[in-house]
Amino acid sequence: MEGFSYEQSLEFPGKGFEELGISILGSELEEIAATLGGIPSWLTLYGYYRGIRRLDHREALKLVTKEGLAIALSELEKVIENSRARYTAILKAVVSGFRGWKDVKTFIETIE
Repeated sequence: MEGFSYEQSLEFPGKGFEELGISILGSELEEIAATLGGIPSWLTLYGYYRGIRRLDHREALKLVTKEGLAIALSELEKVIENSRARYTAILKAVVSGFRGWKDVKTFIETIE
């Protein structure tokens, strides 16, 4: 599923909270949209923590970002499991500031 635009990321949780009869601050909606980047499942998870489990804004956002990071790392592990050294080198190149394919390739060849 394609991610939501910033505006949709403001509207989606707002409508959900409205259906639950929960008021939420506009500043909280803005922080949710900015932090979770329009990812529908993360916005829904935030709504669950906030609307169903009744956690406060900070705690709900903290849990969603923690779970999101764990999922992203798990997916990254699956991608790199067969070529860990190569992907680690690619990540080091990107972190070091290399952006173009040619520069990343040269960096990897140098360290290999």
